Amino acid sequence: MRSILLALLIMFSAAPAFAQVAVLVSSTTKDPVGKRLDFALRDQLRSSKSFQLTYDADAAFIKIALVTLDPNENQSSAGSETIYSFNILLVDPDGGLDRYYTSMVGVCGSSRVQQCGQDLAQEIGVTIEDLRAAFAKASTQKPFDSPP
Repeated sequence: MRSILLALLIMFSAAPAFAQVAVLVSSTTKDPVGKRLDFALRDQLRSSKSFQLTYDADAAFIKIALVTLDPNENQSSAGSETIYSFNILLVDPDGGLDRYYTSMVGVCGSSRVQQCGQDLAQEIGVTIEDLRAAFAKASTQKPFDSPP
């Protein structure tokens, strides 16, 4: 636990606000709309100035776990939407267990895949900014200051 906190502190206090954060996307998407959502999310990360999409687990700082399925799989409306679980994990630099940060679930229709991918990428950005703000605040406090 100390190693991940130290890594977070170093990353967020030493890195400039514009530094790219390495993100690994691990996905289980067997339905067609889910596969498109996975691609849209990766495409958003690839084109972002804030993130660096990586396929190397050792280089990642954040891991995204995306799982999708078609809620209408055996119906006539199959392939029209996907339901997803989206989890953000902080990678332990010492190779231990990744730390859960937050998650969300949602439904994405076939006509909104690009927007859903953009929304998920923005959620990663909010997470990064929240962590940066928390560590900036922590670095200005004295070790035994009581919180405000």
